[in-house]
Amino acid sequence: MRYISPLSLGLFFALLLLSGCTYTLDPQALQPSIPSPNDDGNQSPAYIAPPDVNTPADINVLPPTPDANTIMLPIPPSPAPTIVLSLAEVKKHNSQRNCWMVVHGNVYNLSSFTNHPGGRDYIPFCGKDGTHAFEAQGHSATADRLLATFYLGQLDAVVPQSSVGG
Repeated sequence: MRYISPLSLGLFFALLLLSGCTYTLDPQALQPSIPSPNDDGNQSPAYIAPPDVNTPADINVLPPTPDANTIMLPIPPSPAPTIVLSLAEVKKHNSQRNCWMVVHGNVYNLSSFTNHPGGRDYIPFCGKDGTHAFEAQGHSATADRLLATFYLGQLDAVVPQSSVGG
């Protein structure tokens, strides 16, 4: 018979907890099996009892429901997809309908900005760093506050993909 030390069992359960999966532990599986003679009369150290012959084949056996002998561990949710707000990513968004721009090291999604007082003057800076053009125009504090409403994050930041519109 093989003996499992309490320390080994504790490490096993610690690994189960860290893995984040749900496991069901059958207490009967921890009981040592009693060797049974095989056909030639020798003792078999790995004897596995046959299935219950009294169970009709047409009965569906359901898995056990959780009880005092069941350990249920939570499964953590999958991490949300992320995106890096790199200059390479900004360059992909280079049209009026899909316009990201860098201003002062921050990334802004100006795709829905349709009422620019200067008309389409900002379009050539979609997908680029528009800091110099933004400063050269002499924008007001109101323009700064309006720009902040389109903020995605700092350049090279990792943000949830859902926060940038997919």
